[in-house]
Amino acid sequence: MFGTGEREHQGLIFRAIPEVFDAVADFKSGHEVDGNLVVKVSFLEIYNEVLRDLLQEHGGGGTCKVLEDERKGVVKVANLLEAPVQTPEEALWYLKRSEERRVGKECR
Repeated sequence: MFGTGEREHQGLIFRAIPEVFDAVADFKSGHEVDGNLVVKVSFLEIYNEVLRDLLQEHGGGGTCKVLEDERKGVVKVANLLEAPVQTPEEALWYLKRSEERRVGKECR
């Protein structure tokens, strides 16, 4: 999923991040936008049925909980850090930082 090196060897997540910013730029150029469009990143690991926020030290201390509103069809993770990012490079920096914190990174 992650991959390394040149683009053809990178995984889905690394390839998708620049495309998100391209889509935002395309949308802004074709629409009149009231306010700002904000891109935020969060990285969550589910390992042995435990949710860990990979952007927080020690996975957020196990405080992440899945909240589901079936009537609205919405699923949210409480206490998950969402970092606003301005560029693909900034988002990739967060991704690389979170990858280092994965418990399951040795399981492939």
